[in-house]
Amino acid sequence: MQFEGLLEKITGTFLDGTPIGEIPQGARRQRSVVEHIQRLLETRKGSLVHLPDLGLPDIGDLFRRLPGSANEIQAEMESLIGNYEPRMENVKVQFQEFDAARARVRFRVTGSLRGIGRIQLESSFFPNGRGEVRQTR
Repeated sequence: MQFEGLLEKITGTFLDGTPIGEIPQGARRQRSVVEHIQRLLETRKGSLVHLPDLGLPDIGDLFRRLPGSANEIQAEMESLIGNYEPRMENVKVQFQEFDAARARVRFRVTGSLRGIGRIQLESSFFPNGRGEVRQTR
């Protein structure tokens, strides 16, 4: 069974530089999936010529239209994760909140991780296009 993704295998580390061997084998797949989703959500749609649908539209533009654009972001996220994270099944994205004071929009991502079971993530976006993804319980 594959526990980490190709990028981790090539670099020998996770996104933050942590060596693969420092993470218990049982937690590697979840961490790999969370980091892959982070990369997917931070990629701008159209930035790869050979995969024009990879990534999200400009978050800054979508941010200016919040909360009305929340459904659009939600649908884009579901499609993106469903198409480009094959270790996840039954992906559902739900809008959680738009916090204008903190300039942040939050979504909950749920699904099944093949071979492990249910997984729940929280994804936050900021107007500068940055985002963060973390596993929740």
